[in-house]
Amino acid sequence: MEIGDPETLEDGDLEEDPASALQTLVDLTAGRVTPVRTLRSRYRLVRELGAGTYGRVLLARPRRGGPAVALKLLPRARASRPAFLREFCVGRCVSCHPGLLGALAPPLQSPRHYAFAQEYAPCGDLSGMLEAG
Repeated sequence: MEIGDPETLEDGDLEEDPASALQTLVDLTAGRVTPVRTLRSRYRLVRELGAGTYGRVLLARPRRGGPAVALKLLPRARASRPAFLREFCVGRCVSCHPGLLGALAPPLQSPRHYAFAQEYAPCGDLSGMLEAG
């Protein structure tokens, strides 16, 4: 058996290598990105929660109501659409784990940003809560 070769399992499902499975999800999700004129049309942006090399995370409240979310923004000038879709799909895949924050659909695309919402953790992340040493 070669790595990456489909193999019939006992239940009849085909085994797929993780990279191929992720690419399948990215391909399926690509057609489900919601275009918006501005992110403010969907969310009331409250404040910045953090920033990194690839983008920013903002505390946001959905305009249609509901709990606050962490809105992850990736500037289109620096992030490729495939990279954004991979990040969103990985987030969705691990969302079912009770110890991880969920990525919420749908992913959005404005003229300046790619964006998706995640559950908001009001106490911060785990690394921020741990003491050094």
